[in-house]
Amino acid sequence: MEDLGTLVNLRDLWLANNMIRRIRPVLNGCTSLRTLELGANRIKAIEHLEMLTTLENLWLGKNRISKLEHLSPLVNLRKLDLQCNRLTQIEGLEILVLLRELYLSHNRITRLENLGSLVRSLLSLLWSPLQMSLSNILFAYSLLNTDCT
Repeated sequence: MEDLGTLVNLRDLWLANNMIRRIRPVLNGCTSLRTLELGANRIKAIEHLEMLTTLENLWLGKNRISKLEHLSPLVNLRKLDLQCNRLTQIEGLEILVLLRELYLSHNRITRLENLGSLVRSLLSLLWSPLQMSLSNILFAYSLLNTDCT
């Protein structure tokens, strides 16, 4: 994984279902990255992503993450998946104004708070007839078919 930093034109990186324990700083060299899939690993913290400002899709589901942190540099993020982690509260997402899809099911969250203007942006998508039905289907599907083991 140490050589990944030299891949400056890499746009999509899929590393799901490995035994990755930490997000390494080497990824900061992948400055063209648009999609990063790190689901189903053993990651405990969101870290070392500050240089990935072009990132649009971040998949961190099925890990061991307990806190939302270090996401503010990801200003182009549109999709964030944090299903099946150990989150207890929502924080630090209000700065992600381009975020359109947020997956937080199967965590330990008890209250919906700290979403700021992000709520309006996510709700505006739900009121579109096409998006509303598609969003409801995707939401129901994720609830029924998410296995956190």
